[in-house]
Amino acid sequence: MQLSDPEYVAARGTWGIVEWAVDSRGEMPARELYLNLPDDDKAKVLLLFKRLADFGRISNTEKFKQLGERAGSKGRGIWEFKSFQIRFLGEFRPGSRFVVAHGTDIKKARALSPADIGVAI
Repeated sequence: MQLSDPEYVAARGTWGIVEWAVDSRGEMPARELYLNLPDDDKAKVLLLFKRLADFGRISNTEKFKQLGERAGSKGRGIWEFKSFQIRFLGEFRPGSRFVVAHGTDIKKARALSPADIGVAI
C-alpha cells in the first residue's frame, strides 16, 4: 500500500494532497470517523479538505486554525479543521501534503481535550 492509493487520500487539488494518517497498527482512525459521519457532515468536511488541497490554506479561522499555545510547545505544528462540532487535527508535511491524524465529534464539550491533541501529536 502506498500513500498515493485512493484510500489514503482525503482530497487532491492544485496545491497538493490532504491524506489520512496511518497509526502504528496500520489503521486510519480519522478516516474511520469521517466514513461514519452522516452524509451532510461528510460533505461539509470534504469541502474543507478540498479547499486546503486546492489552495494550501483556508482563511476562515473558524474552520481552520493552528492550535499554537493551546496545544503546548509540542502541538504548535498541529492544525484543526472544524465543521460545527466535528474536528480533525493534522499537520503540514513536505511536498504539498497535509496529513489528517485525528478526528473527534464533540457533542457536549466546547473545546478539544488535551488527550485529543496528544493523539494528533
